[in-house]
Amino acid sequence: NAMFNDLVSNAGLMYKHGKDVGLPSLNGSKKLEFPEIFLHADEFNSLVGDEFVPMVNQSGGAGMKVTAYTQTLQDIDAKFGTTTANPKSMQIVGNFNTLIMMRVQNEETGMLLTSKLPEVPIQEATLVSGANKKVGTGIGGFDDQNQDRIAESKIPLVSPTDCTSLPKGHAFVLKDGNQLYKIRIPWIQDKQDNVDVPKHLLDVCADMNERYQTGEY
Repeated sequence: NAMFNDLVSNAGLMYKHGKDVGLPSLNGSKKLEFPEIFLHADEFNSLVGDEFVPMVNQSGGAGMKVTAYTQTLQDIDAKFGTTTANPKSMQIVGNFNTLIMMRVQNEETGMLLTSKLPEVPIQEATLVSGANKKVGTGIGGFDDQNQDRIAESKIPLVSPTDCTSLPKGHAFVLKDGNQLYKIRIPWIQDKQDNVDVPKHLLDVCADMNERYQTGEY
């Protein structure tokens, strides 16, 4: 927490005065560029505190990229109290631009993603059939009718149960607040040290394009 407080102090200074504040000039003109800081906070619920509210709020303007990992929303609530009594947990979550959600264990955590998504219209077809006996025709005289009735309704684009039933390595990504993606993270299965890892992301994409199959024909 002491390190986080120091980062918050420096982030606030750079947020107000620029990323090159306090850095010496290079050859008397151009100032040195401050490097980007990528902060990865694993077991976020154990590290989170009051200093995280201004950190996630101001760190982007100071060149810091904060990635936090946690299991459930309740883990953060345990530090600050419930979201109703103390909204700091939701304030912290709301300041992250991108949400990556793998399989979660409860629907309340899944609603962090699904509550930001719209409902989408779907059409349902209902088959209606029937038969009526013709008057005065005796045995075998019937009129029949068959109808397909189309009804439109709205359902959530993604439901919390979709988040609780994701396969291993799959995730939903909500980028920039409203861009939803469904991704699959490749797993390295070879446990030996000489695993052949592609040198560039484009090589990974090319290999996936060659082997990827869909249900569309």
